[in-house]
Amino acid sequence: MKKKLWIFGQIFFGTCLVVIGFYFFLLPTKLVTGGMMGISIIFSYFVPENFPISLIMTIGYGVLLFLGLFFLGKQFFIRTIFSTVLTPLLTFILELTIPNDYFTNMITEGRFLISSIVSGLLIGCGIGIVVRKNATTGGIDVLQNILHKYCKIPFSIAMYMLDGLIIFGAMFINFELALYGVISMIICGIVIDNISIEGKVGYTAFIITTEYEKLRDAIFLKIDRGLTMVKSIGGYSDLERKMIICTITSMEIYALKLVVNETDPKAFVFYVRTKEAYGYGFNKEELNK
Repeated sequence: MKKKLWIFGQIFFGTCLVVIGFYFFLLPTKLVTGGMMGISIIFSYFVPENFPISLIMTIGYGVLLFLGLFFLGKQFFIRTIFSTVLTPLLTFILELTIPNDYFTNMITEGRFLISSIVSGLLIGCGIGIVVRKNATTGGIDVLQNILHKYCKIPFSIAMYMLDGLIIFGAMFINFELALYGVISMIICGIVIDNISIEGKVGYTAFIITTEYEKLRDAIFLKIDRGLTMVKSIGGYSDLERKMIICTITSMEIYALKLVVNETDPKAFVFYVRTKEAYGYGFNKEELNK
């Protein structure tokens, strides 16, 4: 029960970041970045100025949510409904309490550029947290999943297609603001990629050595890392040697280099950046729990 509450708490926090980035930075500057939030801003150009943006979002999210239920099934509906309902609800609460230009009015220069950067960071962090917990913010995600399921269009291509169409439409309304929206979308995408990864970024060392036993023991003793040993055959020499594969953190690279140089200066070593590393043994703090 506590674990579920913790997961929902993180989804709630992530959704709050998304709403803050949208309400305080995209909405007052009319920057369109794609998604349901971008569509809501486009529609805001064609309704009275005091028309609540939360109502536009509620209608849009509601239609897409039930499309998801019809085309993608009950499981997708349940996984999506929490954040989908929460986004327009939080927006409605903010509309009643704080004006959306509260922060942007404090910016004297570079208002649109600063708004595009800050919104990209906040929304990217929020969506990254939500995606990390195997949930979704709903909205255009529904159409992306439908295109992926029924038209066999890769999810990433469907995402760029739909967001691209939204921003392209915004260019007919205000070309300059649409370009600032592109900046926000790019920053958002980079942040999502980095935050949605559950494990830690690290490096994997591949070490070909004749002193594999000594080197193995030295890594165990001095770095306290596990490793894997595999047989390798030289393409030129046709000699068989052992190759050690060891995944480490960036802080341990220098220590491993010292261990290898001290144990076998003739060893051949190369490092590969590992985008995601997780599991029992890699995160040492988990071993102490």
